Amino acid sequence: MATFWVRPPTSRYAYPADGPAIIERLLARIQAVPGVESAAANRCTPFTGCSRSVAFFPDRPIDAANAPGIGRHYVSSDYFRTLGIPVLAGRALTPNDRRGTPPVAVVNDSGARRFWPGENPIGKRVWFGTTTGPFSNPARAVEIVGVVGDVKYEGVDQPDNPSRADFYTSYLQFAYPDTMMIVKTRGPSAESVLPSLRSAVASVDEALPIYDVMTLDERIDAAIARPRFTAALLAAFAGAALLLAAIGVYGVLSYAVSARMREIGIRLALGAGGRRVVALVLGDGLRLAAIGAAIGIVAAIGAARVLRSVLVSVAPADAGLLAIGVGVMLAVAAAAAFLPARRAAAIDPIVVLRNE
Repeated sequence: MATFWVRPPTSRYAYPADGPAIIERLLARIQAVPGVESAAANRCTPFTGCSRSVAFFPDRPIDAANAPGIGRHYVSSDYFRTLGIPVLAGRALTPNDRRGTPPVAVVNDSGARRFWPGENPIGKRVWFGTTTGPFSNPARAVEIVGVVGDVKYEGVDQPDNPSRADFYTSYLQFAYPDTMMIVKTRGPSAESVLPSLRSAVASVDEALPIYDVMTLDERIDAAIARPRFTAALLAAFAGAALLLAAIGVYGVLSYAVSARMREIGIRLALGAGGRRVVALVLGDGLRLAAIGAAIGIVAAIGAARVLRSVLVSVAPADAGLLAIGVGVMLAVAAAAAFLPARRAAAIDPIVVLRNE
């Protein structure tokens, strides 16, 4: 999946009146490039953020101050097929949805359930604020013709919003000249067709360069780089803390075994088996770990506000994750205590008592 931006100069292309025409010509040439399976246009990709607007409904009172926020997309008819977004109801946009035909839109599944709960959204009407073109005219409200699957356009570090609404309209009915091209290729890599894509764009307008060229994977990687770095840094600190805890448990129990040599020797001399001694030492280690884990849980819950800023779709006091953390800590403590426990079980009581 190759992605790149084009920005036709306003000196030759009226802004935004010539948008649909230049984009249609570019898409036609790109689609004809050998190795291209499909090509589409949108002004954003997943995880990078998209244009925002507000929605109004002809059958509901207008409250401009509290109008619901929505995502807005000016896309081509192949956009959903190119990105693999399923059409759940109705139809997708088509090349026939162009200027001069009634304005139509496709809404995502969450938006359909948010604005028309328990109803069929097909045939419902909406118009948008803070925008231009035919979609902001309440006298020609846009008709919903399809419902598609949800796509996460906001940053990956933003919490999932089950009521996130995205409305897609055909760029042929209105679009800005500058847009992003999303090209799905058949070859092993998108980079192999980039020279042909540059030539295709130049054949439409030789003075029109493409820029910000990246594969879709690279664009998503860039979007999640910061949260990924934060997660890696926290994981490194957590690993260091876990290692220090293991070393601490090992050191304390090793010292305890050395200090209790006479007691352990007497226990063994009186018939206590090696397993019983191992269980005794392991129990001491796990007791220490359990006390530390309890203190850690209280501290984690107390630091919930700080933790919330670096967590995505997870509550700071998530019971499942806290249980996993406690389990890992106890397992590490048990592993760290096992060596001193084995050493204690291997003590020769005759040697210990003779030395005493």
